[in-house]
Amino acid sequence: MIVLVRHTRVAVPPGTIYGHSDVQLAASFVEEAEAVVEGLKRLLNEHGKGVDGAHYPVNIHSSPLSRCSRLASHIRQRLGSSSELALAIQGPISFDDRLREMNFGDWENQTWLGIRDAGGETWGDNWETQATPNGESFPQLFERTCAFLDALIAVTEARTGDSVEVVVTHSGVIRCLHAHVNGLARREAFSLSPEFGSVHLLKPPHRAN
Repeated sequence: MIVLVRHTRVAVPPGTIYGHSDVQLAASFVEEAEAVVEGLKRLLNEHGKGVDGAHYPVNIHSSPLSRCSRLASHIRQRLGSSSELALAIQGPISFDDRLREMNFGDWENQTWLGIRDAGGETWGDNWETQATPNGESFPQLFERTCAFLDALIAVTEARTGDSVEVVVTHSGVIRCLHAHVNGLARREAFSLSPEFGSVHLLKPPHRAN
């Protein structure tokens, strides 16, 4: 069972481009993080994970950016000490650069409005193929995120027994993985709009769970 979690709200002005940048979390982090944990508990309970007293194994993966790593740490601590579900956290958090948000290069920490005259409009018309200045293209983001998922699936399928894989990451990554497992074209990745702190059950077509 693979569960994707988007990080909570950040303390940046609306319209800011902060893909690869490490930005501060909003002051409401603890409250939002608790809501994420409760959402995860509900999802695990609905799917019968950790409800039979057998200490169900949980692995936590995260983007190394602090808006994800802080949430991953909170999830690890709260799930590991849950009195409602029998869960066994497996080892430390696994940080993976492939889970970082898209790299917007020279546009990092600028605003969408501010880059309109710096190639932003042209990129907006060609985002499916064109890279940002000194940054990534959407196909590059798609390729690295899907490589992470394929590797994770291979590892879980090689294990004896089932597990929960919690992946704390970013909106762009979640969109790519959603499109990948549902056989959607890359341009259809934006059919999903992950909210801050949202929890998503991922169902790879070649896994039974």
